[in-house]
Amino acid sequence: MSTDQDSSPADEDRTEQIDTLDLLVEKTKESPGDGTLWCLEMVRGPMVGERVFLKDGKLSFGRGPECDVFLDDITVSRHHCDISLVNDVVIVHDNGSTNGTYVDSQAIDNKQLDAGDVIQIGRYVFLLTRRSAP
Repeated sequence: MSTDQDSSPADEDRTEQIDTLDLLVEKTKESPGDGTLWCLEMVRGPMVGERVFLKDGKLSFGRGPECDVFLDDITVSRHHCDISLVNDVVIVHDNGSTNGTYVDSQAIDNKQLDAGDVIQIGRYVFLLTRRSAP
């Protein structure tokens, strides 16, 4: 039988990570960022802190070497999803991936994004923000 006192340090670390991400999302929704460019910031995954700045057009995300954003994870499909920027509107489109694309913990097929949205592709988690040019 498990009690509240049986929680492991790993469980506490995970809770702290979730709490930190929740605070970051809340802050981003209140104040989308300090710039005019749309930016995907990796907040969980092997390249935490990396940024992908969006330009007009479409970026492909996946495990395939031909993708614009290569995500090296077996849970990511070869052509997992596309994220498009058209007329300052950001849209994510799942390409029928095996494990799905999630926005704010909800599986999506196609969804318009807002600043503060959290996009999960396999073990990679991105936060959509506004930033100044790199």
